[in-house]
Amino acid sequence: MCCSIRQRKGSRSIGGAASLAWGTVLQRQGPLTAAVTPNACDIRPATASDMAAIQAFDELATGMPRPSMVAALADVGDVTVIDRGERFAGYAITRRFGRGFVVGPVAAESLQDAKRLILAQLATLHGQFVRVDVYAEHGLGDWLESLGLARVGHAIAMVNGRRPVSDGQPGCMPWRISRSARNEDTGAMERNEKTCGAVKAIDVLVTPSLLLDRGRLERNIQRLAEHAKKLGVVLRPHMKTAKSIDVARHVFPHGPGPITVSTVAEAEYFAGHGFRDMTYAVGMSTASAIRAMALCRRTGVDVKLLLDTVEQADALADVRAATGVTPSVFIELDCDDHRGGLKPDDPKLVEVAGRIVTAGANLVGVLAHAGESYGLSTLDALVTAAENERLATVRAAEILRARGHACPIVSLGSTPTAHFAENLEGITELRAGAYMFFDLVQHGVGVCDIDDIAVSVLATVIGAKPEKRWVLVDAGWMALSRDRGTANQQVDQGYGVVCDEKGRVLEDVIVSQASQEHGILTIRSGSGKSMPELPIGSRVRILPNHACAMAGQHDFYSVVDGESPVIEARWERIRGW
Repeated sequence: MCCSIRQRKGSRSIGGAASLAWGTVLQRQGPLTAAVTPNACDIRPATASDMAAIQAFDELATGMPRPSMVAALADVGDVTVIDRGERFAGYAITRRFGRGFVVGPVAAESLQDAKRLILAQLATLHGQFVRVDVYAEHGLGDWLESLGLARVGHAIAMVNGRRPVSDGQPGCMPWRISRSARNEDTGAMERNEKTCGAVKAIDVLVTPSLLLDRGRLERNIQRLAEHAKKLGVVLRPHMKTAKSIDVARHVFPHGPGPITVSTVAEAEYFAGHGFRDMTYAVGMSTASAIRAMALCRRTGVDVKLLLDTVEQADALADVRAATGVTPSVFIELDCDDHRGGLKPDDPKLVEVAGRIVTAGANLVGVLAHAGESYGLSTLDALVTAAENERLATVRAAEILRARGHACPIVSLGSTPTAHFAENLEGITELRAGAYMFFDLVQHGVGVCDIDDIAVSVLATVIGAKPEKRWVLVDAGWMALSRDRGTANQQVDQGYGVVCDEKGRVLEDVIVSQASQEHGILTIRSGSGKSMPELPIGSRVRILPNHACAMAGQHDFYSVVDGESPVIEARWERIRGW
């Protein structure tokens, strides 16, 4: 075996001092052929704001400051962290290396956490050539061997100058860190998003900034959970609005449950956080289906696909051939002429079902979405829409069962019909997403009060034109989105309703115009009200027409509670496809 010497600088360099042996490193590498299933419930992708905490954790782990090296590796690699709310418990970096990928460095509180970090990184590398270097004394060799990573050599890690002193023993490029050591450096190590560069009060936030009211979020979540329980159905929340593991943990406080996603990126993200049962509720393309099934193959998760055409059904054979995974598939239904899907009595329903089976896939059920409900505004109309959605979905399932298809899952939902359904007999699961945050469209439909809306954009007053009765803020459509979903409702809310800095609605003040980075606040036409005093530099909160669209403009939530100016946390959110 080839033996090489690697030198690592200590916390101080002593001129002319001899190099000291730091430990024996075993090199393990090979094609990753084993299926990897991480326990990743508290592991998430790192963000730029985490870097200070990662560097501080690394220094405590290794006993030597190496912030530039850690930052350089993070800049070219994928970084994950163990985030236990009040603190970091570890990090890992994976980057391209030669013909494949190398996992390391890894630092964790325990070897078990180190294994979990490594598995979380390996979960996305099935079939790739992978290298992991480990310290001999920690006995990870057999475990890595079982994953297909054979020992190919060793090296002696060296340090120039005095030997670094870390708390605990050197690990797998993890080093163990005890509670006592962590407590000695609380300012650098505690990781509730209140530290590591995140701000503590909204008055120092750079605007525009996305706010999330924790109290409202929790009440909204509880409301629909209780309604679904009363109706006797499984609630499969749609994460397309929140796109955040922190929000998901409030929906599922006892561990991951069934979810709906709208992009493969969301599926990959939530799989990395331990979610196993997902419905990808957008009509599949062959490319998106292959990527989704590749995720299933790598991680063992179950991602169910959606389609409504014979062409998509036929393509499932190609998906299966490309990935070696048998897809699970829903047929999308049209219950209200709103969007895609097949009518329950359309002969193509049975034809598509047959083509799914012929392609070697599993038909797991039918799925409907009552999009028409977003245009309603009365109790009777919403109750009727919910019942029509139920009848259409149950009818389709009955037709398929009569043709020999088991159709075990009968899924429906939209935020309006989910709240106004009075009877879900024949339905197995309920889906909704916007309910976690709510928005002005849902308020206009009659699903929520304006005080239930949990997200808003914080903006600063940057100008005024008194002759036009305008106030200018630094939030345009890049922060608020271009969504004008209330334009066809009884009350047009412009680009959003304006509140004061504490979140109290300013009567009849709306964002009437928006350019890329500017919003123009005016009094609603015909109101007769006067513009309240909003001096330059004052702050306002702007409620969204469409919560999904507003949140989609931002990378993270600054979490608040009611009128308090304190930022309780910073929650990252996934973007992209």
